[in-house]
Formats: sequence, C-alpha cells, structure tokens
Amino acid sequence: MGSIFKDKDYFLVAFSKFDQDNKANLKLNEYENCLIHFWNEVNTLYNQSTVVIPLLGSGITRHRDFDAKPHDLLEVMLWTFKISKVKFREPSKIIIVMLENHLKEVNYYRLKEFEKSGL
Repeated sequence: MGSIFKDKDYFLVAFSKFDQDNKANLKLNEYENCLIHFWNEVNTLYNQSTVVIPLLGSGITRHRDFDAKPHDLLEVMLWTFKISKVKFREPSKIIIVMLENHLKEVNYYRLKEFEKSGL
C-alpha cells in the first residue's frame, strides 16, 4: 500500500486491502503506513512540480478501527508528510483538495495549533 504507478501527469496509488468479501477496508496503522510510503514515492516522482491530491480516505474507504472525520484525515496526512522528511523545492508545493462539505468540518484553530507544534 502506498505504491504509486505514474501515468503521464497522474499518480495512481494502491490505497487499501480487500477482505474475503472483496470489500476494500483500512485500519489506522495501515492508513498511516500507506501515507508514509506514498510521500516517499511522491518525493521520487514529483519532478519539482506542484502535486495536487484529494483528501485521501474521505470517500468510499471503509475505516475498520478509527473514526474517519475529514479533519482527522487531514491531520494524519499532514503528520505523515512531516515525519516522512520529504522536502519540496520552491516553487513546488502540495495542494490537498477537499469537498466543500468537508471544509466545514475542519477545525482551523486546531490546525493552527498543529502548525505551531512544528509542522
């Protein structure tokens, strides 16, 4: 999980496992490990370009052992990016795209505190 296949300008990422009923699902530690591997793969492929990604895990993903609120998913994505030690060179950047209804669920004050803690 977290491996990327690059197809021209698109990154396709292996994101979840399938159970015996062929349903995709994800545990929190699998989500974290997937994202850490994902960031390292992006680092080798981004070619100093801006990378635009959705809020991974906010769609039809079945989360088995954690509550997957958009704010929490965003914090995990940012935290795994931080610990991956990936550094994008200017003017490159990462843009995380979120649905409008997800934006309403983000605690911007908490994100500011998250940023102050070293992000």
